Amino acid sequence: MLVSLGLFPSFRRTLSSPSILPSPSRHHLFFFALFLSLLLFPACESRRGSGGMAGGVATGNIIGPPHYSPPNPVASVPKLAQGLSIAVVLVGNSSEMVLAEGLEKEDFLHVPLAPKLDLVTMNETDPKSIITRICALMSRHWLQGVVFGDDTDLEAIAQILDFISAQTHIPILGIRGGSSMIMAAK
Repeated sequence: MLVSLGLFPSFRRTLSSPSILPSPSRHHLFFFALFLSLLLFPACESRRGSGGMAGGVATGNIIGPPHYSPPNPVASVPKLAQGLSIAVVLVGNSSEMVLAEGLEKEDFLHVPLAPKLDLVTMNETDPKSIITRICALMSRHWLQGVVFGDDTDLEAIAQILDFISAQTHIPILGIRGGSSMIMAAK
């Protein structure tokens, strides 16, 4: 290969030695060395490393890839085994709301997994208040179900509860009033 380094023929030099021209095997060797250097010598510090070491784990003069400790195997009880968590939402001014406030955990001792009840009473029956209250309740607590009762005869409440149940995959049981109405077929 002839390369011109100047205007005069005396400055011309031929580059034909194999040590200067890279061969295909040298390209592979170069990329392999680059890959290994990136793998073995991380460029950023690891926040998970122990002892504040940067990047990998240093043992003597050898730097290895960072080793992350596995998560601590905490013996946690599954949420379902902790018992059922059910929200009871009563809307209106009926006498059943007064009776429902007397529910105690001892009332459910015959059940193998005693449920955790969250009793919520409301006076507002407009859709915005119902949606806001139920969604806030579901975001605060891990619930397996909702029991809903109201004093109205509005089918719209059943449709609202059906929509919330479909979106959250949490069953909502309407026990009286508009929430317990059977909706027309779609």
